[in-house]
Amino acid sequence: MNILSKLSLLKTTIGIIGNQNANVARLIYEAHRLGIKIGIYTDKNDPAVRSADFKIIGKLNDKAHLKEFANECQTVVYVDGSGISAGLINYLRQFTNVPQGSKVLDLINDRAILRVLLDSFNIKSLPYKTVFNLDDVKQSLSDSHDPLYIQPVQTSYVHQNGVLVTDPSQLGHLSHMFNGETYLLEALPKRSRYFKLTLIKSNSGVTLLPVIEEHYQGPQLKMADLSPKVSSEVSDQFTKITDNLTSHLDYQGCLTLSLILTPDGQVYVDNVELPFELVNNIYNLTPDNLYKTFLHSVFGLPVQSKSLHQVWLLSVIDQHNLSQAQKLLSNNSSVNFDLNSLINHHKGYALMHADTLDNVKKQFKADKL
Repeated sequence: MNILSKLSLLKTTIGIIGNQNANVARLIYEAHRLGIKIGIYTDKNDPAVRSADFKIIGKLNDKAHLKEFANECQTVVYVDGSGISAGLINYLRQFTNVPQGSKVLDLINDRAILRVLLDSFNIKSLPYKTVFNLDDVKQSLSDSHDPLYIQPVQTSYVHQNGVLVTDPSQLGHLSHMFNGETYLLEALPKRSRYFKLTLIKSNSGVTLLPVIEEHYQGPQLKMADLSPKVSSEVSDQFTKITDNLTSHLDYQGCLTLSLILTPDGQVYVDNVELPFELVNNIYNLTPDNLYKTFLHSVFGLPVQSKSLHQVWLLSVIDQHNLSQAQKLLSNNSSVNFDLNSLINHHKGYALMHADTLDNVKKQFKADKL
């Protein structure tokens, strides 16, 4: 960042509104390093945000407190779309700058609306149907040769991460999910690959961070690696999707796309998310520090993705490998614990880098991660 850009951030105050999580503490840390003050609007006294410069405690429908908060901040952002409505954002924009805008919230918070909008943008998503009970799922399972992925329409629902169903014997464990909630059901072609692609939209245009590939064991995420090998045709599809999507969005900041690559070489968009996902922590030991990148983007400052000269790999730490991870046997690994990920039964993650993907996988195996 040049001197003028640094000076433009000094004494600036960013407000963060909505659900707070462990990511906010890291965002506050990076903001303070850039000379930015942070204000928090929350409905509870959360210890994760005690390092903020000021807090206003109030409900998301409390217009008096919202106006007070907006007037204290040059810019307001959200790091979690849950509970944030377009009406709330449009109200705040009367008093301050909200660079992320409100239109993207429909894509983030409602998977059915997302798929309708993707279709109108001529962007592919997997064929789906809505299901309301276990009988719907059972019928679909008998008709499909592929595993079924079930996820709620509303991303704020407690079972927001979805469930992979491969066998009728699993259905008995899903009864707790159907409590008046509507779900989307998709057939996932076998041998598909799963990617996260994070884009930054700023005044200087759209920048793509290196793509992440996710590796699952059944429904559980186990590992992710940075800059996996894909064909030029697939890479072109990634670029076309992001160009098409960003051309329709009045949005400034970072977004992460969940993508599915099927065995026939087709790329489908599964979800659009705010960037503070567990696997995206892999960026934080590379030149593309996600939190700093996010702050640059919401201010419209230029963002450039750096070339990577090593392979990075993230391994999810759960109850099976937690004690081993705590020993930190490798000199070139680091272990971080993400409190927010406890919701998803993950304890944290380990990051490691090496010259080749094979080498870094061997190191993880040696460390029993």
